[in-house]
Amino acid sequence: MNHRKSIPDPIIVPLQSVAGQSDSMRLSQTNQPAELRKLRVDEFLQARSLAPKSQKAYRQDLQCFLNWTDKGWAEVTPRQVAQFKAYLMRQDLETGRRSLSDATVRRILGTLKNFYGWMVRSRYVSINPTTEVDLPKLTEPEAQNLKDGEVKRIVEAALGSSLPERNIALITVLLHGLRAEEVSMLNFEDYDERRLRIREAKADSKGWVPLTPQGKEAVERYLQWRELTGEVLSPERPLFVSHSRRNRWQRLGYDGIRKVMDAISKQTGIDFHAHQFRHTFATNLVLKGMNPYHVMTLTRHKSVQNFRRYTKAADQQAAEKAFDEVMGTSRVIDSNQDAVVLSTQASQHERLVVTEISDEVVHCEVSEKSQTASASASSVVCRNSAKQEMIYQLKVVLEDIRPQIWRRIQVADSTTLVQLHQILQLAMGWEDYHLHRFSLGTL
Repeated sequence: MNHRKSIPDPIIVPLQSVAGQSDSMRLSQTNQPAELRKLRVDEFLQARSLAPKSQKAYRQDLQCFLNWTDKGWAEVTPRQVAQFKAYLMRQDLETGRRSLSDATVRRILGTLKNFYGWMVRSRYVSINPTTEVDLPKLTEPEAQNLKDGEVKRIVEAALGSSLPERNIALITVLLHGLRAEEVSMLNFEDYDERRLRIREAKADSKGWVPLTPQGKEAVERYLQWRELTGEVLSPERPLFVSHSRRNRWQRLGYDGIRKVMDAISKQTGIDFHAHQFRHTFATNLVLKGMNPYHVMTLTRHKSVQNFRRYTKAADQQAAEKAFDEVMGTSRVIDSNQDAVVLSTQASQHERLVVTEISDEVVHCEVSEKSQTASASASSVVCRNSAKQEMIYQLKVVLEDIRPQIWRRIQVADSTTLVQLHQILQLAMGWEDYHLHRFSLGTL
């Protein structure tokens, strides 16, 4: 007798969702990956100290990638990053032109690289899929400086405008290397009758900018004119104000400055924008022989690579001057003395005395881009009727590189190591991306 119980037939019971919850639960499950991706972006931006505009730009760059793919951050592969790069560099089928410039593609991919670097450090992902994807190479930008004749025509147009006092002062301040946004944020208290204080600036590049006598005169004349109109110049009042019917006596904003420049551009026929005054300021100072490190201090540049555009013209001018000096120089050596006397045909009254003290006065090592540069130095004593100054001539050589790569530079004995570092960046064409170290013997 079989006592086994029979297995009942299965009963299919349809699942009944709770009213009011099924749609929201399903929507929550669907949006969970997307919400998590945005959450990581928010966390990344919170972890960084970014200005509001930089934060907005970072978010837009990352959103561009999120719009391109629906994969989670941990699911992205190096191949997909390479495909995203190809997508960014695509050409328009109708015009045959690139949809995005190399600079834009480089910026978007650079943001993505920074984001994934943070993701790895935060241990949200174990592998950085952007490591093997190279950024597009950019040509070194040229300085967009204005010529002296163009500046003269712009100033003349400002003099003939309906607000000559303000517009002349505005152009003069811009010609001291300030960005338009920095000029807009200036208050009366930021002017100490000799300098302008930059309190709010791009990349936190705050500082003081000295004014030339002409710059001081232009600002003083504008402020006196405002007082004559009955305005009380309290410390918190804007240094530049609008005089339009709609915004009269309110702060002259970035758009207002742009409109002033556009009006002058239309009148003169010179296609320019306010930022070109900054280029003109930096280029002219370098051309006049000012130490590039000091120029960077006044312009408050953080990147040596960005500043190099201003030294190009000066380098060319210096090279031509050196060529002329060499071709027009006679070398006279007195065998009875240790000194070498150089006399130039251009000046019969000045003599440069070069004294060889030692070939190994200084030895320094600079680690840049996984390469080592060694420098040997000889010293030069320049004597004139006013003062005596010690100049060190350094030959900087990249080690373990054939053929040899080297630069020869001259620095004053008062040059600090911080200044020497900046000089080496400019001389070698480096971008100041790596840590550096100076060593003397075992120190």
